[in-house]
Amino acid sequence: MAAYEIRRYDTFTVAETAMGKTAAGQESGSNPKDSKTEGETAFGRLAGYIFGKNSRKEKMSMTAPVFSHPNGRLQFVMDSSHQDLGSLPQPETDAVQLKSVLGGFFAVKIFSGAAKPEAVKEHEAALRQALRKDGVDIGSDEYLLARYNDPSTMAVQRRNEVLIPIDDFSLW
Repeated sequence: MAAYEIRRYDTFTVAETAMGKTAAGQESGSNPKDSKTEGETAFGRLAGYIFGKNSRKEKMSMTAPVFSHPNGRLQFVMDSSHQDLGSLPQPETDAVQLKSVLGGFFAVKIFSGAAKPEAVKEHEAALRQALRKDGVDIGSDEYLLARYNDPSTMAVQRRNEVLIPIDDFSLW
């Protein structure tokens, strides 16, 4: 299996909220229980929005993956019928924002298990090392953590990905 794959994503729409974390998969603060609660609260805020806590009381489909950002943001990707920002119902809370995310090329490393901070950092570092070895221009320290399973899925069966944006990518 290759160390990574390259993917091209089109622009997409997300519902986003702060999750009280300083890095994707990395809790802020000294009390892990409080950090877990902050993440659960953020997830609940976004779930509330798509399940009807919005200006039209409209229920929308849950999609995967759920993105976590190093700067402490959690994002739900809106389903294909809800990609137009202008037609989306407004969240009931200012803690949920709707935004368009620019597409582009990303290097992706897939891993299974729990997306604990040390595992995420390990896979991010391995991906960066493989990209440097192959001469791929990454240009920034940004990355995303993508989680594909609900929390009740056994850790060994979970699919996670680390995504790093790539600058000036071309197949030829």
